[in-house]
Amino acid sequence: MNVSRHKPILFLITALIALSIITLSSCPAQATARLLSSDTLLRQSKQWDRQLVRFRGEVIGDIMLRGTHCWINVNDGSQALGVYCPTELVKSIRYVGDYRYSGDMVEIIGTFHRACPQHGGELDIHAEALKIIRPGARRPHPVMISKLYLAMSLFSCTLLIMGLYVYRKRLKPRRNK
Repeated sequence: MNVSRHKPILFLITALIALSIITLSSCPAQATARLLSSDTLLRQSKQWDRQLVRFRGEVIGDIMLRGTHCWINVNDGSQALGVYCPTELVKSIRYVGDYRYSGDMVEIIGTFHRACPQHGGELDIHAEALKIIRPGARRPHPVMISKLYLAMSLFSCTLLIMGLYVYRKRLKPRRNK
């Protein structure tokens, strides 16, 4: 068998194997972390304690800076979990969810703690990686014309009743004691 003829193919196969090994070793958290919901983490907290997990949801509330680390709340639609992470991970977050905005959807990879010894026994996730899946946006709150008409009608009725009350009170003779 002529080895020189197969050198390009052998080189290509070796390069692909090396690339896949480098990729898997550079992202071990993503390769081993399992995507879990907040309900699963809460119901099976003993099983997942101190395990590497993936958690997705909307960033809500405020980003609470604490020196080199910070806290964020991530809501997956069912529950919100506290996530403790290095400050540089949250620099890419632009929107946090509240009445006016829907927050950035993020995927967190980190260690789940059922009762974190570092944070007074609280349930939390210590993030090692944070990726924005979908950016947040401003929430539209259009004025509903039917509600505006209803409010104006009720206000008019209130003014009418107050006016009748004052008119009746003035017509009533006062008794001297």
